[in-house]
Amino acid sequence: MEGDDAARQGIVDGVQSTHRVDPLPAGARPVVDLVNHVHMETLTCLFVIDVLGHLRTLAQDDSSAQTDRQQQLLGEASRRMDAGPHRSSCLGRTRDVGAERDHVCVLTDRVPAGEMDLGELPRRWKVLEDLYRGTRQALQDRDARILHDRMIDEAQTSGRRTYFGAQRCLDIAWDNHDALRSLLHHHGATQFAPWNLLRPTFEAAFYAIWLLDPDESLERRRRGLLLEWLDELEHRTYYADLKSIERFVDPEDHARLEADRAQHRAVIEDHDRTYSREAEELGMNWPLPRKVNVLDELGKLRHCDLRDGSDLILRSTWRTLSGMQHGRGSTMLRGSDRLDESPIEGGVHALLAVNDEAFVGAATITNGLHQQAVMLFRDRSVPNRSRG
Repeated sequence: MEGDDAARQGIVDGVQSTHRVDPLPAGARPVVDLVNHVHMETLTCLFVIDVLGHLRTLAQDDSSAQTDRQQQLLGEASRRMDAGPHRSSCLGRTRDVGAERDHVCVLTDRVPAGEMDLGELPRRWKVLEDLYRGTRQALQDRDARILHDRMIDEAQTSGRRTYFGAQRCLDIAWDNHDALRSLLHHHGATQFAPWNLLRPTFEAAFYAIWLLDPDESLERRRRGLLLEWLDELEHRTYYADLKSIERFVDPEDHARLEADRAQHRAVIEDHDRTYSREAEELGMNWPLPRKVNVLDELGKLRHCDLRDGSDLILRSTWRTLSGMQHGRGSTMLRGSDRLDESPIEGGVHALLAVNDEAFVGAATITNGLHQQAVMLFRDRSVPNRSRG
């Protein structure tokens, strides 16, 4: 199927040479017009970093020396952009942050810092797009008379749960991936937002693979039931947190509130009977586990076509993306360039911009995992003869 060979080059291959630029295939349509070396704004953020490499909040110091230094840093970044051929005008003029003497603004203002090189990402995104398109077509064209894994699974306990979950995960992965492309094209490569779209893409792709990874139908169906059970627990936790709403309810409405609670308890009991029955049929202990350890399971995936040591790369990428999304200062520093810095009491005052190689590396790993998820979903859902 078109795109499989490129996808199966492996995730690791893209990390070893993230900036090797290959031309798009003849006639290929670039994704959102981002082709090979992409002229895109890299936007800096102004931060204060302590001597241990962690973020510090700016001291409430309105001294003229401090604000003059802020103005100098922003002015230098602006001059560097003026010297380049591809300065974007979409942001308008760079704001004179130092003159505003507003530390909160200093922490959040954006300064154009140059162009971002996406390397091979546009070509890899095109492969992913082709895989989705080809999988949809294969699902439409499959021969219902030929037996395949999905047909076997869905005829047995919890089988449909497995594919409902995998389809939902792929929908999540694609939606965040598509939003990332649009963000980079229209908004620019800011310090945090692009990373925060990579993480849910990675996580959703992982769960899609995790669900369908076992070659045994029984284990696939067990995982489908477990994922649904975890979703059920999240739902219950949400409503359990609302129990304290009683103190806001008028006395005359207490009877109705208690009736709603009784109905909710009845639903939970009914769901428990269903889940416990299916667990027994699948040979699982009840109650089911309360979590999936993503870090552990990343090293056990069998359908990723990865080389030795790639489990370490997957775990490292997951830690990086999680750290970025949760605002960890040490993670941010690993993924940033320091454009300029000056010492201050207790640390340094620095301009940071996203590091091209760090971002492209994480995005390449995520895209590779995403491609494997789509191919595995197709391979489980379509007979060999129907894949083309």
